[in-house]
Amino acid sequence: MLRNLLMLTAACLAVPQLSAQPGCDGSRYRLPVFPSITVTSDVQYGTGRHDWRAELLCSGATQGALPPYTAMLPLKADLYEPAGDTLAARPLVIYVHGGAFGVGDKADAEAVFFCGQMALRGYVAASINYRLSLCGDNVLVLAGQINSGDHELIRAAYRAMQDAKAAVRYFRANAQAWRIDTSQIYLAGYSAGAITALAAGVIQEPGEKYALANALPSLGSLNGQLLYPDLGPIEGEGGNPGFSSKVRAVFAAAGALLDLGALDPGTDPPISMIHGLQDEIVPAGAACAFPEYMALGLITNCVPVKGSARIHAYSDSVGYCHEFLALPAAGHALSPAEADTAVQRAARLFYRHHCETPVLTAAQTAYQRCAGAPVQLAVSTAGGGSPLSYQWFRDGQPLPQSGSPVYQIPAVSPADFGSYQCRVAGPGCVTAVSPLMTLSEADTLPLVLEYELPGSACLEPPVLLSGPVMPGLQYAWLRNGSAIPQAEGPSYLAGLDGAYALQVTDSNGCVSRTAALAVRSVPDAAAAFTYAFDGDTLRLTNLSQHGLSYWWEFGDGATSALPQPQHVYAASGTYTLRLTVADSCGGASEVSETVAFTLTGLDAGARPLRLYPNPAAGTAYVELPDNLTFPAELLLYGADGRRCWAYRIIQGQASVALPGGLPAGLYQAEVRAGAQRWRSAWLKR
Repeated sequence: MLRNLLMLTAACLAVPQLSAQPGCDGSRYRLPVFPSITVTSDVQYGTGRHDWRAELLCSGATQGALPPYTAMLPLKADLYEPAGDTLAARPLVIYVHGGAFGVGDKADAEAVFFCGQMALRGYVAASINYRLSLCGDNVLVLAGQINSGDHELIRAAYRAMQDAKAAVRYFRANAQAWRIDTSQIYLAGYSAGAITALAAGVIQEPGEKYALANALPSLGSLNGQLLYPDLGPIEGEGGNPGFSSKVRAVFAAAGALLDLGALDPGTDPPISMIHGLQDEIVPAGAACAFPEYMALGLITNCVPVKGSARIHAYSDSVGYCHEFLALPAAGHALSPAEADTAVQRAARLFYRHHCETPVLTAAQTAYQRCAGAPVQLAVSTAGGGSPLSYQWFRDGQPLPQSGSPVYQIPAVSPADFGSYQCRVAGPGCVTAVSPLMTLSEADTLPLVLEYELPGSACLEPPVLLSGPVMPGLQYAWLRNGSAIPQAEGPSYLAGLDGAYALQVTDSNGCVSRTAALAVRSVPDAAAAFTYAFDGDTLRLTNLSQHGLSYWWEFGDGATSALPQPQHVYAASGTYTLRLTVADSCGGASEVSETVAFTLTGLDAGARPLRLYPNPAAGTAYVELPDNLTFPAELLLYGADGRRCWAYRIIQGQASVALPGGLPAGLYQAEVRAGAQRWRSAWLKR
């Protein structure tokens, strides 16, 4: 007799942390310790949308004799419990029967045997019915379904998975009524039921939905209804939305996955598998479904599946937590001895995760350090057997050289800040994770220098500088990067020019430093200027000292902020010219002079230069003098005296439009013809 091959991987994933469980006395959950069981039949755990197309095909009935597609049909389970059990919260095993997604029932012999054995060991076991979408009791019709495309098998498996998830949600929602420990829900199944249990356990994200479970309009419709409508989200419509369908572990006999990419070592539950290597229905490796029918030529379309042996090899490569028992000589059907082995291995899997899970406690859950300071994160472990292995994670990513209950960082860097967890693994794929621990930057001090000004807006010495006052801090004041002797308090009077900073060391040895603050002596502003006329243009020479900004007032309403502007007066007269200079400390100096101006070249006998409209927001016009001689030109000056536009006047023109697009402000328009000039102010709004 060939010896059974046992293959076990030590790569384990995280499962929820547990405390010691009631009933874990070393016998219960491992051995049949109860003398009898009770069975509650036909417990409705959910509903499923009626697949009228499959029933129409498999039964031969007319569509009018069937419920419409919109009908929700009841999904039921038989519940097995240990007789006389008094525990208030017990682990639950949900079993999914086989039958090629076309036949089978919750009361099949394999389901009754498995669930009865689980109940004798102290578990609550639920054998569920689910929607059957293939014609499993008619090989020829089944072959026709499979030959029509991959969609038939894949959609049947998807519906079954939705129903299994609905069962998990039901018992989680009704845990008190059935005395279920919601942290200890397991899935198990055989053949199609094992495929269902594996999928329900590892498919947890919306993006893992099978593409062929979407609507397939290209495959036709009947009486206005798609033959293959969208099957909905992975959770289905079975009821109890909002409750989780996640399980703690999965046991699969003669099972397979349609997509190995659904296995996520970081989030999915551990799995234990048993599979005959000669399986003629569900291949143990990566091959076509129904290899026996393929060999006979009944099925010609290959629907690829990945059996337990292929799942085992893939899981080893990605570090997924699993067990695999290969039965070299066994086919698809399990002998009584093999069925008993399956029960024992399932019970061992569930017992380990229920009773032998280590309990992790974090020394503390929040750490704060500054860059450069050391830190030591630690956990303590109770239970779980031996040997135990440890793996630390930062922000979900494994950390190298972290195989102990203590993780040390000699000098924290910014890259070390984040969320940490420690995962411990014990024998038999039993794991637990610690509570979340955070490492964040300890420098939460408001290290901004405050100061009292000596009477101006400038930091001129002496300035009283102050930092935060908190217990346990050590202070050091620095000037130009060097420590000031004996300046070790929260305040310092800066009497010299320089760049001052405060360095603070906390009780953890973390060092923080403020930005440097410049203290310097600033001379006061002094306003001064000279002026001269160049023709009609006033030219200014700014002689001010220590100025930051300038403001000129020309006495005719015009102003300028240029350091050294020019100006043109529109009319003769006496004007007060004023300059105000502001320094960087908020101080100001002012000087003024009286300016006498006589406009030259004005033809008193000519009509005065007129601008209209004035003021103007749009286009304005200059009315030209009657006695204008040629050549002549029209000039426009800004408030700073600088020419901003020139136009050569054409003989015979009576008016000229000023240019558009000019910014708002005061302008001077001037007409020149030889020695004669006409000038007027224009306000652009």
